Amino acid sequence: MIPLPIPLSARMVLLAAALAAAAAGLYAAYDWAYDRGFDARDTQAKLEALESAEQARRRTGELSEEIDALREQARLEQEIVNHEVQNLRRQLAAGAVRLRVPAAGPGPSADRAPADRVAAGAQPGEAPAGAAAAEPTGPGLTLDPQTSIELLDIAAEGDAAIRDLNECVRAYNIVRDKVHGTD
Repeated sequence: MIPLPIPLSARMVLLAAALAAAAAGLYAAYDWAYDRGFDARDTQAKLEALESAEQARRRTGELSEEIDALREQARLEQEIVNHEVQNLRRQLAAGAVRLRVPAAGPGPSADRAPADRVAAGAQPGEAPAGAAAAEPTGPGLTLDPQTSIELLDIAAEGDAAIRDLNECVRAYNIVRDKVHGTD
């Protein structure tokens, strides 16, 4: 058989089709390799994220345990203090313990202004000449049980607030040390 000659335009069409097929094949191979590279990178990123999340859960658990221990310690300390305050409150109410406050001298009288007291020759903290001495005379004043208990309650509330604040500071320091790795 004799080969038939292919016209030039048909050869051009065949050549263009072959080039297009080759280009499409190269693009498909490149796209497949490109996607495969991103898939590997994405898989690695997912594994790293899972590892980081697990580490964060572990550190959170450790922090929770430490803070729970701190809270328990603070609760026990507060129970001891509350017991001591209750004992002191009972002793104050029974009169077994009395609260005295220091008093340097009589305060300004209600009927005389401080300027009048100075004009009468009295120094600050002293009674004017001829004034009656304030009671009781001694190094201090003894408070009645109810006032003593009220002052004790104020001091106990302040002490509890300071303990709570110190607990918060210690918890913050624990978290800070864990987060910054200084622990």
